[in-house]
Amino acid sequence: MSAAAIDTANVRAIAAQALQRIAGGHSLRAEFASSSTKLHDSRDRALVWRTGSQAHVARLEALAHERGWHFDELVTGQLIGVDLPNRLNPGPLAARLTAFAPVSLLFFLAVMVILGVLGGQSLHPVNYGFLSAAFFAFHLLLAYLVDHISIHQAFFVSSIVSVFLVVSYLRIVAGTRFAIARAGLAQFVFLVLFSYAFFFEGYTGLTVTIGAIVTLFVLMQATARVDWAAVFAARARREA
Repeated sequence: MSAAAIDTANVRAIAAQALQRIAGGHSLRAEFASSSTKLHDSRDRALVWRTGSQAHVARLEALAHERGWHFDELVTGQLIGVDLPNRLNPGPLAARLTAFAPVSLLFFLAVMVILGVLGGQSLHPVNYGFLSAAFFAFHLLLAYLVDHISIHQAFFVSSIVSVFLVVSYLRIVAGTRFAIARAGLAQFVFLVLFSYAFFFEGYTGLTVTIGAIVTLFVLMQATARVDWAAVFAARARREA
């Protein structure tokens, strides 16, 4: 039987298996020997056994790798597109967090003032200055850390550092309970949670708005029975 009479499908299958074995380090002749049982008779097997020459190898490679695309028209009316993964860009995110910092700090200081009034532990303006500096340490550290580690790791480290500065300072100024239960919790909400809302693109404004409304509700309920005139009068007498 001539080479033209060999079943094309069998030749392609054997060629593909041979090329795969070659890639794995097996010899071509050994592959043909092990694959020769797929042919129809002894003459076919002998023919494939003799295909160790470069010409036959090139022909088998061509048969195994022939692929083609045929289009009558390259323009389609179908809405087809590719949605590539959108990796978070830390630079713009850190810039937005820094721009939002004054708003977050305003919430934090307002809560600290009201909590101080309710607990009878009003802080001096110098104390609030140090608290503000410790609060902004988060944004400053985050802006530089994102160039060296991932944005999530930088966010975690910056949060720990800022909260530690505030709590360790107020522990000495106003006591451990005030520092952890009040100042630490307030900073966690208005710094950590509010800032983490920027990771959810499209929901940042809604998250901050809901947080502000909840904060307003809690403060209104907590101070509803406070006599502000008496509070400020007592403070004026102490300063006098």
